[in-house]
Amino acid sequence: MDVLSNGAGIGGTSGALNNVLGDNSFAGQVTLNSASTIKSSSGTLTLSGGITSANQNLIIAGAGDIITHDIDNGTGTLTKNDAGTFTFAGTVNGTTGTVGNASLL
Repeated sequence: MDVLSNGAGIGGTSGALNNVLGDNSFAGQVTLNSASTIKSSSGTLTLSGGITSANQNLIIAGAGDIITHDIDNGTGTLTKNDAGTFTFAGTVNGTTGTVGNASLL
């Protein structure tokens, strides 16, 4: 099972996909249908199926951590905000990014 992601979530800040509490994982692929925000408010969100898009921008946000095994968003940008750590545990294809007040591993 895969997930299609669109937008920044409720109020533009909650994330289209948000890990609210604890350590959670999703094995399916996350596909960005439009510019999207993925957030981990607390704990660790592991996306073992990776993240892909057709040149859409991605924001990673939250005080919690996010781990992805692969990311491929073509010419889309990757922006990491907030205090949590974003870890690439696989391959990264086609993305450029910025880091503001965050850790990118």
